[in-house]
Amino acid sequence: MLFALASRYEPAVPQSSSGALSYQQHVAFMHFHNIAHLDISLRNIVTNYNGSYAFIDYEMSRQFDNVSNPRVLAVRGTEICPEAERGEWSDPFKVDIWALGVLILRASDVCSLASSVASRSVY
Repeated sequence: MLFALASRYEPAVPQSSSGALSYQQHVAFMHFHNIAHLDISLRNIVTNYNGSYAFIDYEMSRQFDNVSNPRVLAVRGTEICPEAERGEWSDPFKVDIWALGVLILRASDVCSLASSVASRSVY
């Protein structure tokens, strides 16, 4: 069901060439529909030949319909927020946003490393 819902989504904002906007829109779409992914990481992103990005692996995701103050305990995702590490209840949508921030930092580190290695290559 989640895949069918996501596949019908047409972003209102054009895709950026870096893809960052694409996966941020994907998170916004999920959260708009009260879905928390709960395992956002580099390992759970796929792309196509057009440079569009999407999340995969919805094993841990949950939909929180009709819940005024959703909370999760013991998130087991790849990127674990500080509250979850301390064993505290967490807002699942904030868990996703925290993991998205970590993802952006790690992706920029990977890109920086790749460009510095490429600039030192001698052919």
